[in-house]
Amino acid sequence: PFRDNIAVRRYLKREDFDVFHVTRSTGPVFEVNGVKMIRTIHDLCNRYTDKQRVDKLSKLYKDVVQDRVLHNSDAIICPSNSTRKQILDLFDTQSLELYTTHLGVDTEFREKPPGELETIQSKHDIGEKVILFVGVVTPRKNLQTLVDAYLQSEIRDEYSLVIAGGEGPGEAAVLNQIRDQENIQYLGFVSKADLVDLYNTADFFVYPSFCEGFGLPPLEAMACGTPVIVSNRSSLPEVVKDAGVKVDPENTEELREQLEQMATNADFRKTMGRKAKERATHFSWERTAKETTEIYESI
Repeated sequence: PFRDNIAVRRYLKREDFDVFHVTRSTGPVFEVNGVKMIRTIHDLCNRYTDKQRVDKLSKLYKDVVQDRVLHNSDAIICPSNSTRKQILDLFDTQSLELYTTHLGVDTEFREKPPGELETIQSKHDIGEKVILFVGVVTPRKNLQTLVDAYLQSEIRDEYSLVIAGGEGPGEAAVLNQIRDQENIQYLGFVSKADLVDLYNTADFFVYPSFCEGFGLPPLEAMACGTPVIVSNRSSLPEVVKDAGVKVDPENTEELREQLEQMATNADFRKTMGRKAKERATHFSWERTAKETTEIYESI
C-alpha cells in the first residue's frame, strides 16, 4: 500500500510524465494532476472464483482498491475480452475507457525437431508419452481435477502426467497425492529453455483452470505445435477458439474422456496440433506493443 499510494505518487509529482501505465490493479489510488493514468487489469479472478487462496485482509484491500483505481483511470487495458466483460458486469463503467489488448507469445516457443529434445527427457527422467501441465500449483489452476481424471483414465499406465510450475498456497493435499503416484512427476519450477523443450516433448497439454485473465501456458504450448485441452471458462476459449478441446473444469468425467480421446487418437492429435500452431501465429508481442502505444496516443 505504501509503495502503491505514497512512493509512486511522490515520484510522479516530482518527474515530468505525460502518461503513467500501471500494470497492477491495486494502485496508486490517487490521481496526479497532469498525468494520464492507464491501468492494465489482468483479471478479476479474486471476485469470480472462490478458488483464489489469499488471506482475508489482502482480499479486502484488493476488492476495495480495485473499484477506486478503475474510476481514477483515463484508460483500462484488459488482456482479453473476458476480463473486459468481467469489469463491465461488476462495475459502473459509464465513464471508463476500456480496451482489449491480447498478450503475445515469446519467439522461443516454437516447434523443435525430435533430435533436439533428447536432453530434456534424460534430464528430468520423463517417459516417451507425456501429458503436460504448466502453471503455479494453486487451487485456481484446478490441478486436483486433472489428477483425478488422469488416475481414473485407462491411459494412466501408458502416459506420464508431468507437472511443471512453482508451488503456491493451498495445494498441499494434491501435491502429497502426486508424490505417491509412480506415473505423475512434479518437476517444480523449470527454466524457460526446459519449458520450451517440455512443450515440444509433450504429446498434449492440459490446462483446466477455473479462471484466467488470458492464459499464456496454453498459447505457449500451441506455438510449439502441441495440442491442448483447456477449461471452457473465462478467457481460455477466446485464446484457443477451435484450435483446442474445451471442457467443463468441474466435470472430472468429461476431462477423463477427453484425455483418453487425445491419447488414443494420433490423427486427432496431429490435426489439433496443426490448428494450435496456426492459431498461435495470431498473437505477438509486437502487436501487443503497437496496440498499447496507440492507446497511449489516443488519450
